[in-house]
Amino acid sequence: MRKYAGLIKIILLVWVIGSLSACTLPSESQIVSTPYDPVSDLVKTIQSMSSRTPYPTGTPYPTQTPYPTYSPEEIATFYARNIPAVTPTVRILRETAGQNVILVNPGLWSRDLSKYAFCEDRFAVKIGYRQPYFAYAVGNEVSKSQFLLVNLMVWNISDSTIPLIFHKQFKAVGTYRGEKAEYISYGPAGISASNRWGVPFLSSQAIPPGVEMETWLGFDVNPHATDWKLVFEADDSSDFSCRFSLDMPQPEFSIQYYKTLESGGTP
Repeated sequence: MRKYAGLIKIILLVWVIGSLSACTLPSESQIVSTPYDPVSDLVKTIQSMSSRTPYPTGTPYPTQTPYPTYSPEEIATFYARNIPAVTPTVRILRETAGQNVILVNPGLWSRDLSKYAFCEDRFAVKIGYRQPYFAYAVGNEVSKSQFLLVNLMVWNISDSTIPLIFHKQFKAVGTYRGEKAEYISYGPAGISASNRWGVPFLSSQAIPPGVEMETWLGFDVNPHATDWKLVFEADDSSDFSCRFSLDMPQPEFSIQYYKTLESGGTP
């Protein structure tokens, strides 16, 4: 048996060697190379691209509806139906020979002119939006009695710039024990109050045509007086001549006033 086993091994070995020799790679002479053709490659690329699924075609935007147009007759009819008619009532406030005429149409103007006092056709003044009040001190200024601080609106109604309205042309007039008391504008207090509220002081800048400027004036007064009025009287240094007065709301008292009384001081 051993002889036969050795013989079988030899036969298998010979068969394996023969199989390996039959599986040799072909030589270079046996390999046939195909020449490169760039035109053929380009044609293949174009054909592959043309066979691709195309992108979907976008749906066009719908046609927009144009804005409607109306004839002048249709517009007039619309306003007649929806907007109440206002009968213009023109009132002449002031007319002076050689000067401009101020016309007011209450149906169109929203400004309440009844609160203003007018200086010719140059400017108009009214008490401002803040309540007048007393203050023992304002800024670095300390009063002898109490400061009366007044908020004003000064409106240039002319067609030219007003270079200066001098603050000392304003007076605060009150009644104390049946007698009138007048107090001239005190510039440093007015400047401090204007700075306190972030507005320009009256005599610090010009007022262009049509501009309404907010400002503050200060007066060193007796706070026990009542029936206060703000009086303006132009002096010789002005290029206008007028006099007017405005009723002033009763001023409020600030906390400094009560502190002054509690400390024993009597205004």
